Amino acid sequence: MAGRCLAAAVVALVAGVPWLAPTASVAIAVSAAAPVDIDLTQDELGLWVTYADGTVEARGSGTPHHGNTPALDLGESAIALAPTAAAGYWIFTDRGRVFAFGDAPHHGDVGHLTLATPVIAAAPTSTGDGYYLLGQDGGIFAFGDAVFRGSLPGLSVVPNAPVVSMSATADGYLLIAEDGGTFAFGDAGFHGSLPGLGLNPASPIVDLVPGSAGYLMLGADGGIFNFGVSNYLGALVGFTGSPSVAVAVTDDLGGYVILTADGTAWPFGTARSAGVVRFTGVGDAVVAHPVPDRSAVRAVHTGTAGLFRVWALDAGGGVEDLLANTGGVSDGTYWLNAPATAQFQIEAEGPWTLEIAPLHYARKWSWGLGPLSGSGSDVVMIVASGPRTLTADGTGAAQVWHHRGEFLLTRSLLINETAAFAGATDTIPGTPTHTYLELLAHDTISWTMWVP
Repeated sequence: MAGRCLAAAVVALVAGVPWLAPTASVAIAVSAAAPVDIDLTQDELGLWVTYADGTVEARGSGTPHHGNTPALDLGESAIALAPTAAAGYWIFTDRGRVFAFGDAPHHGDVGHLTLATPVIAAAPTSTGDGYYLLGQDGGIFAFGDAVFRGSLPGLSVVPNAPVVSMSATADGYLLIAEDGGTFAFGDAGFHGSLPGLGLNPASPIVDLVPGSAGYLMLGADGGIFNFGVSNYLGALVGFTGSPSVAVAVTDDLGGYVILTADGTAWPFGTARSAGVVRFTGVGDAVVAHPVPDRSAVRAVHTGTAGLFRVWALDAGGGVEDLLANTGGVSDGTYWLNAPATAQFQIEAEGPWTLEIAPLHYARKWSWGLGPLSGSGSDVVMIVASGPRTLTADGTGAAQVWHHRGEFLLTRSLLINETAAFAGATDTIPGTPTHTYLELLAHDTISWTMWVP
């Protein structure tokens, strides 16, 4: 049983409290093939992960699954998925074939042609009524309402590094090479490139995603490079040894999700709600959901009055942990280390949301990013390093726990304040792998942590 010092509680299931089951995503078997693409659903609460054999995995409560490709030809590989604006998606292959699912119309493909180079990327138009295919030589194929605005072979341009990805704008498109070289066509604005800045990325660039007036590049090592109107929200360097494959960005540029070669989705910013198990309700309830692994549990209460408490319970109703323990409106993420958890009991006055995510959905903090700020409880993944001095300020009572060890079984209380505090310090022990900080804050107090 994982205890907490903020509060102690013993609860029993109350007769008449409603039971809720999750809005389950369609159960899709994860492919043994390599993951090649990641895409957000239209509401940005779900994820589609596409594999090289054309299998699509739907992640998150309520995420629809519209279909997988039929068996691909020998040596053929799926290379990308693109969602429509409503209820469907296209899957593209390196042979130039296009498979349409749901409400996605099939506008044609080049599967019947002998291509000079494989198709390595694809992008839908802004209207969703067409799409582009990108050849490895920078050649462009346009279908539907996609308008051809030029290509590298057409300009007799041979890039210094292989072209690896593309994105479409309202009336044009951007191409990206693995050295960060960027080529803009039509109305696509050129906002800079890595070679133009004299930079040589530590690992090849693998993906490109546009914003309203800029773009974001992803390196194979998880590095992020942003140009123009595009937000840097953190990078994956130092958090995993698995190479990065693709990235998906929210419409408001407030979050993105990086997919790695082992199939893990790593969210940053506001994308922490994408692809997770989600429950919603109003008032007191019991949620049946076994959680066999350590997790990050987000509990949101929008009711303006009354206590908001969330307990993790075992199958018999015994208390495993007390997570949220706040009053009124609150939004916090909590560490759950109770493998016997089978259900959650919620005490609330008003609407609430419970999101249960893998532990890697924690915020990522690299020391070079400077101070980390927030409001309410949170879980933070930190990179491996030697001993560090942690300093924190807060507007109310809070604790900071450090979880570490091969199996994350060792923890220590770094900061324990009972009122507003400034400059509280303690040493984070050195660790060979990334570890976690768990900040428990009463209600919605604001806090800042940094390493001097």
